[in-house]
Amino acid sequence: VMEKQKGVLLHLIKEVATKIFMKGGISRVSLPVRIFEDRSTIERLLDIFRFAPYYLNRATYAAGSLDRMRNVIAFGFSGIHLCCSHMKPFNPLLGETLQGRMEDGTKIFMEHVSHHPPISWFFAENPDFKFWGHYEFQMKVTPSAIKGHTYGPLFVEFPDGHQINYWLPKVMIGGPIAGERTWNFTGTMVFRDPTNLLMAVIIFDAGKQGGLFNRRKKNYKRDSVEGLIFETHPDAFDSKAAKKVNWYKIR
Repeated sequence: VMEKQKGVLLHLIKEVATKIFMKGGISRVSLPVRIFEDRSTIERLLDIFRFAPYYLNRATYAAGSLDRMRNVIAFGFSGIHLCCSHMKPFNPLLGETLQGRMEDGTKIFMEHVSHHPPISWFFAENPDFKFWGHYEFQMKVTPSAIKGHTYGPLFVEFPDGHQINYWLPKVMIGGPIAGERTWNFTGTMVFRDPTNLLMAVIIFDAGKQGGLFNRRKKNYKRDSVEGLIFETHPDAFDSKAAKKVNWYKIR
């Protein structure tokens, strides 16, 4: 993979220079096809759903609300690493759709509904759960890193009408031009159960941030993760209030 991506920077510089010389827009600059994988973004997103039949079926028949929350967290957390790849997926066409079926019969439907900003909606269901939401892709490229985020929220609904929603963490790809190529998740995953007033936060790169108890750790590892499930009050489920919460100072 790394061999295929060598020379991309020089290729882009040549492309930009040519477009400027020909008085064309740099928005038409293209990337070399060798750095792409043979599927689109909405196809790659299916990787995140891979453990849905296992964890969400367990969540449906959980003994209580806390056990159900644990299984939804396990589902959300278990699939994110499967979308990690240094090969770039192709941008989906506006209106591109995908239909699929998992081994247990779970049906999945996806559609790319917006190009600027890039937004894809999805819906998955089987007799034991429904899972739906949208991904809005945001990315910032710097010489030292590529920072990305797929905004949600994502919703899980069970046959009894109970819902839990959550958000995916941010992604940071290091060394796009020079240095060691890395892929790390940063920030938080927040899970919310408004019915039972339960909330959970998973903090990535926890040692660097000081962890859930606000202590900066020495010799931390980038794959350090901490999490907490806690009871809260109804106001905490207001979207504006949630954005003001400093999750790194939770007690």
